[in-house]
Amino acid sequence: MKLQIRNAFNRASASYEQSALVQKKVAGLCADLVPRGNYPRVVEIGAGAGFLAVALLPRIQTEEYVALDIAEQMVQKEIFRTHPALIPIVGDGEKLPFSGPCVDLLVSSSAMQWYLEPDISIPNNVSLLRPGGRFVWALFVRGTLAELADVSARTGFGSVFPLQEKELYERILEHIPGISFTLHTRSLTLWYDSVADFLRAHRETGARYSAGRGRVGRRAYMEFCRVYEAVYGRQGRVPASYETVFIEGWKR
Repeated sequence: MKLQIRNAFNRASASYEQSALVQKKVAGLCADLVPRGNYPRVVEIGAGAGFLAVALLPRIQTEEYVALDIAEQMVQKEIFRTHPALIPIVGDGEKLPFSGPCVDLLVSSSAMQWYLEPDISIPNNVSLLRPGGRFVWALFVRGTLAELADVSARTGFGSVFPLQEKELYERILEHIPGISFTLHTRSLTLWYDSVADFLRAHRETGARYSAGRGRVGRRAYMEFCRVYEAVYGRQGRVPASYETVFIEGWKR
């Protein structure tokens, strides 16, 4: 599964910046939650096209900002060579190439929902923090792309990646000793001129792996578009909704 996810994001590397509008918005909101200050070593999980790094670096002082992403074509982007502290690395957030405690700030935006074993990987991530170290994350949860999931179920066309409930992440963090955290959710909705425009933009972000297979073919596609527009269309436009959980905390 991780190979398919990596390949999807590699294929989307050229189109990601122009289509990942909600991911850019979420990255900015995530950066706003990071207290201004000095963090000698920052690690970002799922750096993508650099949205979070661009939003965060003007707010903080750091000697080393490790931008890690599973897709090698993402970390090859020029943005990761525009700041002297930025160090792009190809890697998996569930198999980080570090041993802790060695990190002062651990950040991630629109990435950790792809974890296959969050109950193991999230505590491992937190273990990298030095005492007093902070973490700020944003990730999509159940309810994201609810319209797509509903119309896929109605028509059999396509499928949606099974995101976790926000309560799962809360339970995981509650069982990690020595940390304090807060969690809140926010709903975001993008509007598109057509279902075709939405599906094209979704494909161009790379976030299309679903681990499922639905009906294929032009007739199935046309039926999907018809139902989507009939059920959710408003004034000639269609929505795509996203449920995001923002988590901020620190190691005591």
